Amino acid sequence: MKRLYAVFAVIFVLMLIGIQAVEVSNANPYYFPVPSMKIISPPDPPNRYENSTVSLEVEVYMRDESSKLQRIYYSLDGAPSVYLDFTTTRSNSYNVDYTANAKADMENISEGSHKIVAYSVDVNGKVMSTSRTFSVDSHYQVTVIKILSPLNITYSKKEIPLIFTVNGEFKNATYGFLPPSTTRVNVTAIAGNTTLTGLSDGFYKILLYAFADDKGGSRAYLEFTVNSTQANNSLALENSTSFIIIVVVIVTVAIASISLVYFKKRKEKP
Repeated sequence: MKRLYAVFAVIFVLMLIGIQAVEVSNANPYYFPVPSMKIISPPDPPNRYENSTVSLEVEVYMRDESSKLQRIYYSLDGAPSVYLDFTTTRSNSYNVDYTANAKADMENISEGSHKIVAYSVDVNGKVMSTSRTFSVDSHYQVTVIKILSPLNITYSKKEIPLIFTVNGEFKNATYGFLPPSTTRVNVTAIAGNTTLTGLSDGFYKILLYAFADDKGGSRAYLEFTVNSTQANNSLALENSTSFIIIVVVIVTVAIASISLVYFKKRKEKP
């Protein structure tokens, strides 16, 4: 009987391991050094603006063990620093625990080329910086991009159409995924609508640059999630549950039968 109980114990442990294995999911494959920071807007070149007000957006990517972020500020064309309020949010991206985001509108910028440098400082005085150039041209017409697919939802498939529209005559486009490397986003050139393939389960933020004749380029981005197990989870769980129930029933019946035989034999002994 002791051997039999040992066999049942081993089977039970293996069943638990199998159940835990079902819950394992693939991590987002996009890795880059953390902590790091990036200027989201103005975007990567080419970036021209038709008016004197330009939006600034800065993101700082941190780990829980990173020193606490103290301040974010910027300098435009070497002018005195301007300090920004920032908010922090938890991140679902691989290798990033939380993101600090700061936004501002830079107003009354003269026409021509400009350079902005953004800085972040932690409580230990460690400084990170990143820069971006852009230009203001009152004769420039802004390219407007609208991403129709993917949507900001969770997809069960690992192949998702990338569909977008651009005002004016389309020229070309590129796309990449955020968070980026510390230098720039790894981009893929496309000639129009395409399909995103080979996506692992995880959280994504896609950044799309599109260019139109006589209007230059502009960018748009959105977030979505891939969870290929959600469509199969119910079936897999149902199958796993059925299997476990069958095993439990078989084990219970076997134990009951062996126990009856054992006690019957003991009862028959004088």
